[in-house]
Amino acid sequence: FGLLAQNSMMRSNSCPPCRRAAWTASLLSSQSTGMPKRAPKRNTATVPHEPRQSVADLVSSLSRGAPDLVVSASARLIALLDKAASLQDGIAREGGLRSAVFLLKMSVAAGYQRIASAASQLLTHLARDNPANQDEICKLEGIPCLVDVVATFGEASESTCRPRSRSSSHGCELLEITEAVRSAAEALGLLAARHAREIARAGGVEVLLARLAGGNCRSVVVEAVVE
Repeated sequence: FGLLAQNSMMRSNSCPPCRRAAWTASLLSSQSTGMPKRAPKRNTATVPHEPRQSVADLVSSLSRGAPDLVVSASARLIALLDKAASLQDGIAREGGLRSAVFLLKMSVAAGYQRIASAASQLLTHLARDNPANQDEICKLEGIPCLVDVVATFGEASESTCRPRSRSSSHGCELLEITEAVRSAAEALGLLAARHAREIARAGGVEVLLARLAGGNCRSVVVEAVVE
């Protein structure tokens, strides 16, 4: 804990600072084109009741830029993983890990909690009990992005909870922000066993402890990191 706490203030600059930017297809495509890509092995597994949508199609949808399409594709990939965790490697080969990490970067830059939540949940499912995927997330600099999601949207959730008009849109916004923070924290918990030092260097210990104090993270997640 001493080593991790000592490094917790050293935030990584791999993820861009939170600033408002329009979430557009051009924003996504212009940034993603510069990222090196592995030649994917085509995966023909399909989504139940969606026979024309293969894993490759769904992963491709993650980089098309339209928020509703991104969220829908992520949810369907998660549904597939819930039924068959063996698809983790196939989704990773198709570029699912790279796309999810990039979505985190863009969601923080644009302040888009729906995308942050979708990408964090997908990374959590891809990382669970899969050391190779965990290492790849670290290699893709996904850890600083997960820390930024917890920090940025954790602060946003606190301001959103302050008394004001209780509209249905306010409730949906708070739910999305809370889910983004919870999923990103859970993903960090999964990565902690192999990459605790990287989490500490990204400022993760400080951020998670702050969220724990605010009641936004489960203590078991924080303990997994700080140990």
